[in-house]
Amino acid sequence: MNIRILSIVAALAVPFALAGCASRGPSDAPVARNLSWFSYVGGQDIRAACAAAAGPEHYRLVYNARYNEQVRVYDITTLPSSGGALLSSRVRGGAQVTTLELGEPLVPWQTRLNQRRLGKTEIEALTSALEASGAFTPTPAGRRLNSATYFWVVSACREGRFTLSVFEHPSTDLGTPAFVKPLAKLDPSGVPFPAPQARDALPPSPAQCGSRRGGPREGCLNPPFVLETSENGMIPGLEL
Repeated sequence: MNIRILSIVAALAVPFALAGCASRGPSDAPVARNLSWFSYVGGQDIRAACAAAAGPEHYRLVYNARYNEQVRVYDITTLPSSGGALLSSRVRGGAQVTTLELGEPLVPWQTRLNQRRLGKTEIEALTSALEASGAFTPTPAGRRLNSATYFWVVSACREGRFTLSVFEHPSTDLGTPAFVKPLAKLDPSGVPFPAPQARDALPPSPAQCGSRRGGPREGCLNPPFVLETSENGMIPGLEL
């Protein structure tokens, strides 16, 4: 069992316990986002609202393009009164160390919220694309995702049913899921999607990083971690 991963899990355990182990929705504050990341990606807040039959339909799409380089999050909430939906988009890139300030050390990790309203035709087309891609078909428990790779996680409450699905590169072609292109056209952020790279170009795993004596190996400052699908959403994995 990897010591680095255990330290991540241990660091997350206390705040998760204090917060009831559930995300209450997206956060632009980097500390809050990191502490509730597993819950958020797993759509725990969407699951809870769906089980209680509270609120409109809600889809969350998370694109992990190497966690330390770029993460994209989309929350889509239907608006029953108009037949449309509200699309919220957040894009987080890697921290730019040159912008660090002593008084505001976390500023480089802040994300910016972008929103736009979708018309009835737009949300119907996007929902159809999600359905065609299998985004409403649950991924079995035990699927492990390396944060240093490229993958989508889609959590959704649709017609009173919660689902969590995963699309991973290279096991699936990220250009193939039908929802990617229509979503990119609707994205209000204006930030381009990074293209997936081959696994042989990925940074080293925590096991490969080994001891930090004599200085960290290149790519080991922020070693990757694991997310794993479970019957209840997404949990921290223990090993890479």
